[in-house]
Amino acid sequence: MIKNKKHFIAMNAIYAIILVVVIVLNLVAGYWGEALIQVFGYTNGRTGGNVTAAGDNLYYVSAYTDEELRAAQHDLAHRIASEGTVLLTNENNALPLDEGASVTVFSEASTEWLINGTGSSAIGTEDYLYVTVKWSLEQAGFQVNEAVWDWYLNNGIVRGGGSSTGDWSVNESSWETVLEGVGGESAFDGYTDVALIVIGRTGGEGADLATSMANFGGSADESYLDLTAEEESLLANVRSAGFEKVVVVVNTANPIEMGFLNDYDIDACLLMGPTGAYGLEALGQVLVGNENPSGHLTDTQVYDVFSSPAMQNFGDNRYVDASGQPYGPRY
Repeated sequence: MIKNKKHFIAMNAIYAIILVVVIVLNLVAGYWGEALIQVFGYTNGRTGGNVTAAGDNLYYVSAYTDEELRAAQHDLAHRIASEGTVLLTNENNALPLDEGASVTVFSEASTEWLINGTGSSAIGTEDYLYVTVKWSLEQAGFQVNEAVWDWYLNNGIVRGGGSSTGDWSVNESSWETVLEGVGGESAFDGYTDVALIVIGRTGGEGADLATSMANFGGSADESYLDLTAEEESLLANVRSAGFEKVVVVVNTANPIEMGFLNDYDIDACLLMGPTGAYGLEALGQVLVGNENPSGHLTDTQVYDVFSSPAMQNFGDNRYVDASGQPYGPRY
């Protein structure tokens, strides 16, 4: 019994010494990490696949080339965007459009296409600046009105940053402003097969959407999810300019009020959320019928957001009891 006890004490002492040595070595390695790497080198990312030597270091080599990986990423983005697009209305089979049809694109939102929400959803787009609504349409074989596109692109008007800046301004141009800017309805000549109007609304973390647009170019009884007077003027007047079809694309991170589908002469409407850096490429393919907009709504899109009982309690409200004291814990 005494012998076993002595053995137990000896083994615990040895383990204690080993533990102390390991802790000290760990601290030394952390402090002198850079120097140790210079002396002994390091291995990085050896998770499988082909491992090859490069100088003094080892690294993982993908089984695919950069070009193959990028092509696979593009294909995935395309499929998500096209299959996630929702066909909200399609009167008299207005879609798909004829290949080679002439298209005039309207709205400031068309040149500020949403690829992500605000905050931590932001992504790098430096390699994809060429991905625009115009480019997507041309890739699908449509003829796009250059004059009107260039006016929207270069008129200096930009949308408010939403929750990232606290500015919920939509800053859409009215029909009268568009006509003045492009030089009248003659700017549409030769491009009247389709009028494509994009409606855009940003959204994300950090702030609630504006329930009053009084400080953002609208009125107190309008919310950020309403159409603005300028957007409605586009919908009300574009048909009279001689366009055979009017197609609306809703590019939004939030469910906007959809009553305008019953209020204006619209042939078709697509809901296409933020598409990432490359997914916008799918828009033209959906419009021409090469891809099926097979997405479904995840919730009801209402005519009037203020008709929801939940909206009556929306916001940073303070509730008090009959004595005027605030509800909640009191300390």
